[in-house]
Amino acid sequence: MTAGTGLIPVHKTDNINKLKSLFPALVHYGNSDMLPMHMPGHKRRADFMGGIGKYDITEIDGFDDLHHPGGILKEAMAAAADLYESDVTYFLVNGSTCGILAAIAAVTKPREKILIVRNCHKAVINAVTLRELDPVYVYPKKCGSLGVTGSVDPEEIRQALAKEKDIRAVVMTSPTYEGVASDIAAIAVLAHNRGIPLIVDAAHGAHFRFGADFPAAALDCGADLVVESLHKTLPSLTQTALLHVKSTLVDDGEVAHQLQIFQSSSPSYLLLASITQCLALMAQDGAKMMATYSENLCSLRQALDRLATVTLLRQETGFFDYDPGKIVFGVEGYGGRDIAALLQSDFHVETEMAAPRYLLAMTSVCDTKETLLRFQTALSRLCHGLPPRKAVSFPNMETVAAEKVMTPAAVRERTWAKRDFRESSHCVAAENLYLYPPGTPLVVAGERISPEIITAIQAYVEMGFMVHGVNDRQLFVVSENMSG
Repeated sequence: MTAGTGLIPVHKTDNINKLKSLFPALVHYGNSDMLPMHMPGHKRRADFMGGIGKYDITEIDGFDDLHHPGGILKEAMAAAADLYESDVTYFLVNGSTCGILAAIAAVTKPREKILIVRNCHKAVINAVTLRELDPVYVYPKKCGSLGVTGSVDPEEIRQALAKEKDIRAVVMTSPTYEGVASDIAAIAVLAHNRGIPLIVDAAHGAHFRFGADFPAAALDCGADLVVESLHKTLPSLTQTALLHVKSTLVDDGEVAHQLQIFQSSSPSYLLLASITQCLALMAQDGAKMMATYSENLCSLRQALDRLATVTLLRQETGFFDYDPGKIVFGVEGYGGRDIAALLQSDFHVETEMAAPRYLLAMTSVCDTKETLLRFQTALSRLCHGLPPRKAVSFPNMETVAAEKVMTPAAVRERTWAKRDFRESSHCVAAENLYLYPPGTPLVVAGERISPEIITAIQAYVEMGFMVHGVNDRQLFVVSENMSG
């Protein structure tokens, strides 16, 4: 495994030393006798949601303004930039989604081309639509018996950039939902040789910088814009994320402008306090916490490896690197949904995601030896009690490069019609079709729906999965391009 290059710098700056949580200030204010003749409407009443409303405020005197920071939030974001060694780090309270939208909008103009690694989050496609961009895709291959998407090959990026001379930016996901990381350093060089920025959706990699046994952080590998979700793998509330800028190719003023468009004008101070609490904790104890976490993960993975019917995803051919904190596994003879349902009902273990062949159990620094042992014990007891089954045969879900008929934005100008998805072969999709989670598109609006895609959708539906964009077996297509 490639060790993380970051870790917190040995010589901390004054800003990092000043990094502290905003939450104590909220508590102090919430316990004061200040009369709230302002938003929010719950008026900080003690009987609202168990009293948590006491700490839910708006932009009042002394608490700064996220969109025009000049006080405590400005200082906190400067400290975060020093912690991650970025040029600028922005706090996000609309999740990584708003960071992805802002990053793409900041470096492109309408109708320009953008190179996208296809296992992207739906937010990337939404940015393409809003910006009226012309997407060019690179498709990473699936690897191993579990059918997990592998790393993107830098050679594929090089070839795409050589073929398309007017690409304005490269967008990729690393690590993926399942923890697979790509060679960001090599891809960054390819992008920079063309004078264009590399945007990395690293939503699942906010913890990398603090642990030596984890992949290198995207920002440390030369990426220009990096989005990280604190709440996914670090101790922070849902919707909290960061957008880092470290580049001579990006105007951070334009990034700030786009964030004012895509981020709420009424940011939650509970979420902002959660960001500062998380970063202060990681600045102080992150390396120690991650070392303990790594030891506990090693013990867990060794124990799961000993389960005869369990296939545990690990570093393999097709992976540049891999996050050991993502416990991706399959059980012989059983689909992912079967095992997820049994873990939930019989052992009160809720997994993150179930796919046809595997499950994803997410861990973090907040998992203790005891919580991981409970998970290990539950899975062991379940597997030992399951009646043996022959290996399940799943249809081939390999991603096939789709024919792009028009851009996603152009679709919005056309007339749509509904069709049974089983009768939509060769029609042009009017909406994105994707499984959620993780939100990776099977078909993007403007692409022709192939027979292979229909087969895949049919298989997902029959296995009980929900394909977004398909409702009651109906989907929208561009009516001028309907066939049959």
